[in-house]
Amino acid sequence: MVVVIPKKRRDGKSSFLKLVSYLSFREDNPGDIPVTADAFFDRPSTSKTATFDRLIDYIDRHASPESQHLITHLPDGSHRILCEGVLCQTNTLSIETASSEMNAVASNNRRCLDPVYHFILSWPEEETPEASQVFDSALFCLKEMGMVDHQYVFAIHRDTDNLHCHVAANRIHPLSYRAVNLYNDVKILHKACRKLELKYDWKPDNGCWKRDQNHQIIRAESQYPSAPRAATQFEYHEDKESFYSYVVRTCRTELTSILKGPLQEWEEAHAVFLRAHLELKKKGSGLAIYDKNCPNNVPLKASSLHPQLTLSKLVPRIGEFESAPRVMEFKNEQGEVTLTNYMVSSHYDDRLHLRDHQARMTRRLERAEAREELKLRYQTDKKEAKCPSFDAKNRFRTLSMTFRFRRAHVCVAVRDPLTQPRAGIVRA
Repeated sequence: MVVVIPKKRRDGKSSFLKLVSYLSFREDNPGDIPVTADAFFDRPSTSKTATFDRLIDYIDRHASPESQHLITHLPDGSHRILCEGVLCQTNTLSIETASSEMNAVASNNRRCLDPVYHFILSWPEEETPEASQVFDSALFCLKEMGMVDHQYVFAIHRDTDNLHCHVAANRIHPLSYRAVNLYNDVKILHKACRKLELKYDWKPDNGCWKRDQNHQIIRAESQYPSAPRAATQFEYHEDKESFYSYVVRTCRTELTSILKGPLQEWEEAHAVFLRAHLELKKKGSGLAIYDKNCPNNVPLKASSLHPQLTLSKLVPRIGEFESAPRVMEFKNEQGEVTLTNYMVSSHYDDRLHLRDHQARMTRRLERAEAREELKLRYQTDKKEAKCPSFDAKNRFRTLSMTFRFRRAHVCVAVRDPLTQPRAGIVRA
């Protein structure tokens, strides 16, 4: 079994609360809508209340109160409900009031901006655990996270090839109103999955923890080196795909299969990079990967992509390093760039956001062009804008003279009634 935790945006502009809204927005609006300045979208609310409601509605498949049937009460106070074919378990009063109860508890903690915690437990296609085992697994994961007493809703979905269980929990404790710490939640949940696999004799899966030959749970060593610090910071602050992430996404899988097989010549490795419009070159005493569109940019160290992609490992296997073949580049009728026997399928574009690589290329480019146009308009308006001149000294003098004149005019035009004699009274 594996655990899936929806990613949060790392640019400081959003959280999982807005991520749910973004997913709802993407579902409600098809992808064929053109990206224009005049396009208007009815965006759903991103408030805590609305997000809790949408998450619970998605988990129970928008079940109506009439379609909810109580299955059983459990000794710990929770109960299982069947909602239009979706079996749920919750420790709230009901599925219908779950979001309202969570909102009421979350409103007592003003510091926690993201009270929703959502993850998915998924089993392989050949695994068919019972409903009780699935709910026990979800409850065990919450216990490992220190959230066993928190409000939760579990739901088993069988609408895909893999049986999976959605877990929506409230980070705020219902009595102390403290938010649980989510530090290292991925590692904690992966370790919990390994324990559950041992308990129910399920097939072991990949993760941060693994089982050794003695069926002991140990840390899994990473096969690849971690991302460079500069690439991580670039993605964190700019919310754009770094050159490292692009190379990993387009080349690592194919290159790994080639290095594991009977590699015979350097051209096989060069072909992988040429299709991504990259080039493997010799740099100093090692290898580096360059972007063919911008060869002057900082290259990526080859060993950062794969630990076997080094001269010390490859020279004994296939001989001295050979540069990529110098071939003519030309465009066919469709405008695609061809390199002899290799078709360029993609290229690195630093304008695209990190989350856009899964979208269609046309909309990626439209959004990128719209952002660049907006930046250009802003820079143009900023240069043309003129700050109005404001001479405070002369303006103060002008206002002072104006009000001095008005005061003198009032003294002459308006006489004091106390100095005027009253009718019928003769002063001596």
